Amino acid sequence: MKTPEHLPFDFTVLRALRQQHAMTLDGLSSASGVSVAVISKLERNQQSPGIDTLYRLARAFGISATDLLAMSEAALAHRADEKSHATGEFEFREIRYANLAALIGTAPAGAKISRPEVHRDDTEMCWVWEGRLQLTLPREVCDLRAGQSVQFDAIQEHTYAAIEDTRFLILHLRKDKRYYTHFYLKLPMIIDDQLSPSDLSPALERFWKLSGDKIDLMLKEYDPAQGSPVFTVNGKYSTRGWTEWTEGFYYGSAFLQFDATGEERHAKEAQRLTLERMASHVSHIGVHDHGFNNLSTYGNWLRLQHEGRLPADQIDFCELAVKLSGAIQASRYAPTHDGGGYIYSFNGPQSLFVDTIRSCRIVMVAHKLGHPLMGENDEAISLLGRALEHIESTARYSVFYGEGRDSYDEWGRTAHESVFNPNDGRFRCPNSQQGYSGFTTWTRGLAWAMVGFPEQLEFLETLSDADLEPFGGRIKWKDMMLKAARATCDWFIKNTPTDGIPYWDGGAPGLTKMGDYLNQPADPFNDHEPVDSSAAAIGAQGLIRLGRYLGTDTEDGKRYYQAGLTTLRTLLADTYLGIDPTHHGLLLHSVYHQPNGWDNIPEGQKVPCNEACMWGDYHIRELALYVSRLINDQPHYTFFGCLKN
Repeated sequence: MKTPEHLPFDFTVLRALRQQHAMTLDGLSSASGVSVAVISKLERNQQSPGIDTLYRLARAFGISATDLLAMSEAALAHRADEKSHATGEFEFREIRYANLAALIGTAPAGAKISRPEVHRDDTEMCWVWEGRLQLTLPREVCDLRAGQSVQFDAIQEHTYAAIEDTRFLILHLRKDKRYYTHFYLKLPMIIDDQLSPSDLSPALERFWKLSGDKIDLMLKEYDPAQGSPVFTVNGKYSTRGWTEWTEGFYYGSAFLQFDATGEERHAKEAQRLTLERMASHVSHIGVHDHGFNNLSTYGNWLRLQHEGRLPADQIDFCELAVKLSGAIQASRYAPTHDGGGYIYSFNGPQSLFVDTIRSCRIVMVAHKLGHPLMGENDEAISLLGRALEHIESTARYSVFYGEGRDSYDEWGRTAHESVFNPNDGRFRCPNSQQGYSGFTTWTRGLAWAMVGFPEQLEFLETLSDADLEPFGGRIKWKDMMLKAARATCDWFIKNTPTDGIPYWDGGAPGLTKMGDYLNQPADPFNDHEPVDSSAAAIGAQGLIRLGRYLGTDTEDGKRYYQAGLTTLRTLLADTYLGIDPTHHGLLLHSVYHQPNGWDNIPEGQKVPCNEACMWGDYHIRELALYVSRLINDQPHYTFFGCLKN
């Protein structure tokens, strides 16, 4: 048997890639056309692949053959011997690789040197171990003492001066040739696997105080008669006429605030505004947003009554609103050529939005309340069937798995819109309204799927086998939903910066100008592409739900769960919270419609930032409530918690 010592390449990397893409040996064989026997031998380094085999395997993972070859080479250790040299009074011991140079330097007080060797268009880091060293750059001077470091662009003119006898480390990392370990693992998000919900308790306590202040400020300064608050402009909520899909988030936030804190004034305002403002949303036949608007208001109100938190004197009223809303939502139905169907978006019968999986919640709840959709000739149409058909169409046409029709594509990518021929229901193409394109991943659309599939898996547990048998049985739906949930959550982890905050679209063109942007925290104030904190807040809930569904005692379950908590920790920090008491928004750095240019770019910035949106504010509250209930050992927060036990 050959081992990595005897081969110029180490193809055990194939096993890591296969596991990362959740592929079995049979699955990789099917996707690549390479036999299971050959793949098994390659993974054990018992043979080397030919060029054709290399190409086929690389395509199955959505990468080039050159990249796969480079990964297998990088998996082997590279050895080098140190060399010594002096420049002026600076003495160096150095190690060099094609992509990296490390120099341990010493210098006496008074020594000075400009651009000490190894200078290309690199990133340079200097870490002072002993003494004191001064770094002079074109626009700044950095005074570094023992234990301090600095990173900068090495192409700049720069000078080191020893203020005291000093010992230090300089690293140069090539911008154009990163060590392939990053690409090999391709899990840029750094997941804190020790973080627990209770670790977030102090931050959550502070969060709920800030959240209550924001609700009070909005009640004081925002008049609902001007329209639904959509996003902030220079810190003040404004409306944006497209559809009134955010109004329920506004009043629903007050229900969540009451749930978390018990402050009755918030519950009273939420009830008042729901009664005064939400009836038109229940009977709205022109939108796909019923699950957003009406479950956030009537649903939360109903849940709090059943939990004994609010007087149980409006249960029939809230149930009637939910029943009607669910049926009206299900009536926006378009059949597909394959015998299924979907709830079409406000764009018309040709349009399936990935977002709409969250409106399936209200359709499911209406079904559980015993309500059908009544059609022509008094036909009673199952709301459960309609919701399941939509979920299946979303999993099939909005989520990509890198297999079959989409073998060119990658595991877990989503399209915002799937377009069908309304004459015969045949799928035509992916598209995007709010993302960069139909062939890139708009991350908020991804996030809706990330939370939508896990919460439907939770709901599936409330249905009997007899309920599901007419629609193909439990195994069919569980397997389909779980695959889509895993895929979308995997894409998020793989394509999100280290702190768990994604940029607005995974294929946004400006990302190519941002260097190794995935292997560092997201930068809301960069010059090229905005982040979307609302996608992080929505997606984090999905990660936690999927992790709990799989079990946090399992490897995959813990990974998803901890990724969600890690993202929440970032969102609870000052960078993302609207700590300015005059700012209406709670969660900063969100994006609504980048292609249309609707989002505000503050003075002095080049991309939208420092603004909030109503769905982001609602969903950070929903995420915080979910985790707060875990900490306090309260009932699990679900969309179907509004049903009587």
